[in-house]
Amino acid sequence: MNIYDFAQHHGLKAITRRHFAYNKQVLPVDNNTLCTLIYSRTICTEQLGLSGAGSDAAVKQCQLLAQLGILPKVMVSGIDLRNVDGARLTAAAIAVNSGKPVPCIKSPAVTYPYYDATATLKAYQEFGDQAVHMYLAEKPEVAGLWTEPASVFEARITAAISANYPHGSPVLFDLNFEQMTMLHFLHVEKISRLDIPTDKNAWCPTMGGGIAYGTDGAAMEFTPEFEMIIKIID
Repeated sequence: MNIYDFAQHHGLKAITRRHFAYNKQVLPVDNNTLCTLIYSRTICTEQLGLSGAGSDAAVKQCQLLAQLGILPKVMVSGIDLRNVDGARLTAAAIAVNSGKPVPCIKSPAVTYPYYDATATLKAYQEFGDQAVHMYLAEKPEVAGLWTEPASVFEARITAAISANYPHGSPVLFDLNFEQMTMLHFLHVEKISRLDIPTDKNAWCPTMGGGIAYGTDGAAMEFTPEFEMIIKIID
């Protein structure tokens, strides 16, 4: 089953995906320090646009989307350059393949959270990417990681994803690790935010992968090739 088949069965209200590979190696520092500088936005975000490979992947993915006959009515991205790049390249690829322009909106409402630099360095040295899962689940070991409570993050992201946009549907959102992690557990796994698993084997989003949302309320994960991943729940 691909995303076209999903749309035929469920309709298609929204598509959320994690951004593609970006220019991350901008300073000669260890990975934990680099992550801290990037996520706290200490490094200017204008240095952190999509890489050549990431740009190519964004274009190829949306050429495939157009070939499947699915044309987003609007692109909504976070405000950081890697998201804006993805949205603009997606819109351009769709326009070339379909002849139809797609507007792009960069929105603070769907932007990934602002990190506290001191708390981030400590958390990533100890927990790595699972620090995100832990903060979402409100574990005290990572208190202060973000500048907004996890409950506020949940409220603004879910409201933005479920909103009705005047352009129509489907809406394609270009998001980040944090939003996609939360949305996966809330809408695909259907568990509460406080119950998000925090172990080292906990699910993490793939660049270019995401979630398709049906007009009937269905939600299903897809690969970067728009193949649907069917979850079997015991």
